[in-house]
Amino acid sequence: MTFNSQAIAILLAFFVALVTTAFLSLFEEETSTALMVTFIICLFATYILVYIILEFVIFREMKNINELLENLRKSEPINPKKIETNQLSPFIKIKEDLHQFVVLKEREISDLRKMEAFRKEFIADVSHELKTPIFAAQGFVHTLLDGAVKDKSVRNRFLKKAAKSLDGLDMLVQDLLTLSQIETGEIKMYFEDFDIRNMVEEIFEQFENK
Repeated sequence: MTFNSQAIAILLAFFVALVTTAFLSLFEEETSTALMVTFIICLFATYILVYIILEFVIFREMKNINELLENLRKSEPINPKKIETNQLSPFIKIKEDLHQFVVLKEREISDLRKMEAFRKEFIADVSHELKTPIFAAQGFVHTLLDGAVKDKSVRNRFLKKAAKSLDGLDMLVQDLLTLSQIETGEIKMYFEDFDIRNMVEEIFEQFENK
């Protein structure tokens, strides 16, 4: 059975008015009219007081807390206008802590979504980068298997190109391992000089057939 603030206020008001009237009836000088007036006044006064306390101090705050929890469950953004707390409420500390928790979880969810999108894009880029040296090495090897291996000059040149493609593949794998170590804090970035002309020549060789 579910009670709202009005039902609870009526029950408490009736109980308080009944007890008060019964207590006053013990005095012989009290008339039935006075007892009836006392019962009515006590009933209405208690009802109004209890209703205000329950509705504006307890039930309304509990409703706001339930809304915060519901928004957290649905991963919906929190409306700042709905988190104002009545200073008379005994749930001030609970509601402030809950709101901070909800805001923190919203940030975590947003960060996780950004990380998920980044990882998907990263995996797609890595897959594309891995295909290039693999396909290049496959092309050179299959060309040799198709008969070019009999030509010594072609064989040596294609084997060197295949070896360079595999070296490039190994470098990509090492880069992935390095990124993984950087994420865990096990390694720091370091810089080294390289010959950009040689790198450009290798890139042109990889795309020579295309």
